[in-house]
Amino acid sequence: MKQNIIITLFLILFCIGLGFVTQNKINQTRPDLNLTGEMRYLPKGPALDMTSCGIKGVFADILWNKALCYVTRHFGIDRNFPYLARIFDVITDLDPQFVKAYHYGGFLLTSAALKTPEAIKILTKGVKNNPNVWRLQYDLAHVYSFFAKDKINSAKYFAMAAQTATNQGKDASILFEQATDYYVQDDGFEEARQMWRNFANSPDKKRKKIATEQIKRINAQEMIKHLQSAVDLYKNIFGHLPKTLKNLQGFKTPKGTINQIPKDPFGKAYTLINGKVSCQLFNNENYAKNIVYLKKIIALFKKKYGYFPMTLSELISRNITKDLPNSPTGIDYIYDPISGDVQ
Repeated sequence: MKQNIIITLFLILFCIGLGFVTQNKINQTRPDLNLTGEMRYLPKGPALDMTSCGIKGVFADILWNKALCYVTRHFGIDRNFPYLARIFDVITDLDPQFVKAYHYGGFLLTSAALKTPEAIKILTKGVKNNPNVWRLQYDLAHVYSFFAKDKINSAKYFAMAAQTATNQGKDASILFEQATDYYVQDDGFEEARQMWRNFANSPDKKRKKIATEQIKRINAQEMIKHLQSAVDLYKNIFGHLPKTLKNLQGFKTPKGTINQIPKDPFGKAYTLINGKVSCQLFNNENYAKNIVYLKKIIALFKKKYGYFPMTLSELISRNITKDLPNSPTGIDYIYDPISGDVQ
């Protein structure tokens, strides 16, 4: 047994040595091939099983180091990575649980190689081979969101990552909210509600309360979108905006006649301000965000000029910001130029 191991190791070392000698000969005659040329002949399928000699993990690690050298070399020379997708595909064939290879493969294929379809392919493979690794599901959602601009799949994989992380005892509320945003943007209101129902399927009362509030928000967003479409249609027909949402009662839309304007899920009236439909909860949340933003740019003005602006419009004329956020409540912001406070 021991003798067989020694013979096997000797053969492996002999093959590696022979490979170095052959590669050096190639480098002397064709210096343009070297590291890049090697990647052209990476085996796949049955050939990969034969060449790995039964120690796939070791070969995956060796190829991982080669991949880092390949990226570093071309990043500094031409930023051209024709074999990058193939390298990570072979690494993960050798070791399907090599999570780091999927993670960095997806990152490099999008950020360095600018090859979004290949990044999606390698990360999809990673999610399939590692269904309990929420980070890979999140990586795939990120690629669909920021590079592929695919809202449906962004929502799908953000939701998957959130559920996987939750099942592992992690607080994934932010991931659920990201998934909700993408579902709502693509009119996937029912998918978003079902996601939160699944989240609430737990003895944890806190989770049930969070899910209930989130479903109310989704219902409000769906009604706001419906009423906004009616307001826009009203303007196109009559040439002006309705004075209030009550003017829409009896108005016919492609989705049917609006018989009455309901209250929002929080028991308040929907609002129509400057042609935009919303609800009081969202108005208040947006108002608070705008106040934070205004205070931030007022502080930047003070740091640059040594005094507070006389008016908020001076933030535009002095090139601190291009424009000011509209007040979502319809009430003008109250600004004190002496203290720099805004409310």
